[in-house]
Amino acid sequence: MRGVSFFAVRELAYAQYWAYWAYCEQQWSERRPASYPSFDEWMSAAENCPSEILDSSGLREEKKALIKVAARAGKERLERAVGIYLELEAFAYWLRPMVDARSPLSGLALEEFRQRCPAIEMGSGWNWDQVWARMRHSHFQEAEAGGWLDAVVYTAELHPRRTKVIDYWLLYWADRWPRGNPELCPSFEDWRREAESYKPDGGDLENASSISG
Repeated sequence: MRGVSFFAVRELAYAQYWAYWAYCEQQWSERRPASYPSFDEWMSAAENCPSEILDSSGLREEKKALIKVAARAGKERLERAVGIYLELEAFAYWLRPMVDARSPLSGLALEEFRQRCPAIEMGSGWNWDQVWARMRHSHFQEAEAGGWLDAVVYTAELHPRRTKVIDYWLLYWADRWPRGNPELCPSFEDWRREAESYKPDGGDLENASSISG
């Protein structure tokens, strides 16, 4: 439960529910309603609470702004975008050692990149940050134009799957990918399954220190 709570309390939906709960607590303590809403009615009201309630809550200004931004997207569209973001970022980390080594993409890596990012012609001198920025821009133009990309990024960065992927890249993949023969790299789908089931050991933590240092 502690693990669930760690991620849940940081979610925008949790913060919005808390803000609405605090509003109801204040209103009902001053004047008890004739009847209380059902749980479904309360949830619906919380998910659609007006900006005035958020503004008067004790939430940090940054969190208030993100909740309002997320509302522009709508719950279902935001969830779809977060799923796409998680997969795209995992793909970028699969590519990262090859990009960092300035190794031209070839074989399976090039095929998968072209399939997922057909609009991008990768430059030979690009670093990983440039590659990731262009991948993100090509897939999230609607969110950028609508002003809700920040909510996608914030929500995705809290996701446990993302944590697993970055741990796997930092603690294992960055040091142990087949740099002498990139053709031996596993497919992205196989790599992602390994990443999402990865559990670091003491040796991996030592390797990570030398990589990050």
